[in-house]
Amino acid sequence: MDIHGGMSLKKDKIYEAVQGEHGLVQVVDESGEDYLYPYQIFEKLKGFSIVCNNNLMNMEVEKQGKGFWSKSTIVFDTRRKNYLSKIHDKNNSFYFLPYPNGGYIRFDNIINSTVQSIKLITNKNSIYFIENQPDFVKNMIILEAIREWEAANFAEYELEWIINNKEVVMQLENLFSKQNLKIKIKFLSE
Repeated sequence: MDIHGGMSLKKDKIYEAVQGEHGLVQVVDESGEDYLYPYQIFEKLKGFSIVCNNNLMNMEVEKQGKGFWSKSTIVFDTRRKNYLSKIHDKNNSFYFLPYPNGGYIRFDNIINSTVQSIKLITNKNSIYFIENQPDFVKNMIILEAIREWEAANFAEYELEWIINNKEVVMQLENLFSKQNLKIKIKFLSE
């Protein structure tokens, strides 16, 4: 099948793609040539899939809503794997939304129009216990939250952080309130 300026794809075949800048993916087609295309082209082509390389592992992705589910990734931390299973049954998959300035932001789940990001607190040394942290650590948390919020907002989604520690929930609610960040924080026990 000849698509979009000579790009040649076979239906029901998974093609490897490399994430480029500004939401583009580089795809090597049947001719052996590589092309840069917006990832959105694959949501319009029924029966075509891509595998995105996130520089750590290849992931087969499936379009859902305004983002993508990775079909399966390896989660080495059993505790995190078990906690993830409390919010979805997607077999260790992650949800990715395009970031407005290029690239993608990874989330742990999406429910309706809310993307969820898990912050699993494993001990008292976690950077998310922010009350006694230096300003540069608080700023790192704020920047992380802003990036996630920008991706969610760009997709017209809400953002929710899910946290397993009530003390951290209160500290982050306070921090985000002072920064006027519209991120819902939810406690979920392990």
